[in-house]
Amino acid sequence: MLYWIAKSPRGFNDLQRMMPSISHKVLSQTLRSLETHHLIARSVVNGGRRRTVYAISHHGESVLPLIELIRQWGHAHIAKGERSRALEKATNGRDRRD
Repeated sequence: MLYWIAKSPRGFNDLQRMMPSISHKVLSQTLRSLETHHLIARSVVNGGRRRTVYAISHHGESVLPLIELIRQWGHAHIAKGERSRALEKATNGRDRRD
């Protein structure tokens, strides 16, 4: 969530669209926790209708290098897992020796 908020300020509905499987309650709790820990800043924008926007805070920016490393690790291991599953599928039924 911090990764997406760091890219640009996001509204609650924007975040919920990005994570369709998250419940309204869990998203609210997570945003509240991130705000409590000073990782994001919440602001209310009045532009015709009232809208709450979440942006990365200065303190939150200090966490971004770690998030990027975790994101890269995840992508590398997802790819590794996909290759392993493809190899297993290709060799299924054969006696494999390591």
